Amino acid sequence: MVLTIAAFFFVLSIVVFVHEFGHFFLAKLNKVFVTTFSFGLGHKLIGKKIGDTEFVISAIPFGGYVKFAGETDEEDKDQCESEREVDVPEEELYRNKNPLQKMSIVLAGPFMNMVLALVVYILSLWFLGIFVNPSTIVREVEEGSPALAAGFQEGDRIIEINGQPFEYWDEIDRLVTFEEGVKSSFIVERGQDTLTLELAPEYDSESGMWYVGIHSPLPPKVGNVKKDSPADKAGIRPGALILSVNDTTVASYRDLARIIHKQPGIPMKFEWELDGKVYTEIITPSTGEMASEGERLDVIKVGQIGIGNYFT
Repeated sequence: MVLTIAAFFFVLSIVVFVHEFGHFFLAKLNKVFVTTFSFGLGHKLIGKKIGDTEFVISAIPFGGYVKFAGETDEEDKDQCESEREVDVPEEELYRNKNPLQKMSIVLAGPFMNMVLALVVYILSLWFLGIFVNPSTIVREVEEGSPALAAGFQEGDRIIEINGQPFEYWDEIDRLVTFEEGVKSSFIVERGQDTLTLELAPEYDSESGMWYVGIHSPLPPKVGNVKKDSPADKAGIRPGALILSVNDTTVASYRDLARIIHKQPGIPMKFEWELDGKVYTEIITPSTGEMASEGERLDVIKVGQIGIGNYFT
């Protein structure tokens, strides 16, 4: 809890500083006299004057402000003392700037927050990458599924769906048309042959998801574990291989997710292996929300234990 609160204030401080720096930078760019740059609101704790601007840390850390000379009318008796004491040239007063300059100063704060978000996103992609299942080969065809009826076989290599190149398994959700009775066209390689197979996904009302029936499953290995989640409290750690749930062997991460999603709030017996040791624990999935697949914008209730896929 303490770490979470500390992380919140750390992130908030960055967002606030970048926002206020945007206002400050554009004000200086437009030659507006800046009297105060405050991180925080309310009572001033510490302050130091650098050049014409006093940089301040205030008591309430939920925001900040940049004070410009001439923000108020000359006749306004509530002007701050610092503005009255400083002999500011008329051309450096905020109220004497043209509307475009004023607008640029006002919008600079939120614009800098947008830039910050973009930079964080780019850096996260640069250092972490996008985690996907790189397979394009069918490893499993479910009995009684639309895929089996369409003629799919284990070992088929999918090269195209609905005219779009198929490069990794996770693209199925984007390329397949999830509408009742609408078929999607698959081009697959089977040995030396190239085949065209068509299938129409079926909707599973029990799980709230569309059902195709072909898989190239990842092993039931745990990647990240959310702090204070049911899995974390039970002792599951990154790298753990889930062996069984309720004494039923789990063959893939997809099967594991399906089992957990169907049992929110119901205790289940988990068995996993980690560093050569086997552990057993009763874990009760919490109830969470997840968007249903396809074009239906439904939100469904699912079980969650706070784990993610393991990617190499």
